[in-house]
Amino acid sequence: MLFRSIRFHLPNFSFFLGELVRYAPGGASSERAVLEYGGFRTILDRCIARGDPVEDALPSNGGYAITHVGTVERIDGSTFSHSDAEATLNCLGYFFSFCRAAWTVPILLCAEDATGKVVGQRWELKLIDRYKQTMSWLPASEPVAGHMLQVFAGYAAAWFSPTWGDAVRTATQLYVEANTGDVEKSIIVTQVAFEVLAWTRLVEETGVITRNQWNGKSMQFSAKLRRLLE
Repeated sequence: MLFRSIRFHLPNFSFFLGELVRYAPGGASSERAVLEYGGFRTILDRCIARGDPVEDALPSNGGYAITHVGTVERIDGSTFSHSDAEATLNCLGYFFSFCRAAWTVPILLCAEDATGKVVGQRWELKLIDRYKQTMSWLPASEPVAGHMLQVFAGYAAAWFSPTWGDAVRTATQLYVEANTGDVEKSIIVTQVAFEVLAWTRLVEETGVITRNQWNGKSMQFSAKLRRLLE
């Protein structure tokens, strides 16, 4: 089946300052993010109004709520199938979790034709964390739409890269895991994530460190991390 767009729902995502969106009658809000890669465009909008009691209730009760709604479409407006967009949807799930520092992925997918009519649905269980306060690289008090577009372009390029794909997925999983639990656990998990990135960059991609040097007893983690940052 071919369709024009896929509408999805995103639970427990961060309330960010995004692009300005005007709506009738004369109102506007800065709550949109537009992400593009590989011929697909994703438009993400907040769906909980400012001041809604749910916004204050989520941090206190640690529950679940649909906070954003998004659409995935071809940049050129052409039709596509679910299998065409499945890899992009998987990438989006990891990217949104990377932004949130907690698991949140697109759910309740609805395929729509050119008129907006729903022509197919895919509802299934996904890995989603209860709402919690996290420390994330995505700021909540300054405009981030342009930053999200740039970061997603780089993240998606790595995601679909034969060299970096597995490393990005593993590092994202470890990053999310590091934001749960105690400090000692977080330090250990974060170190593993940095080692994955260092191995991919220094050994597999650039070859500035050989496998024998990497595995040698003389090269401690601190040296590997220093080379990675350099």
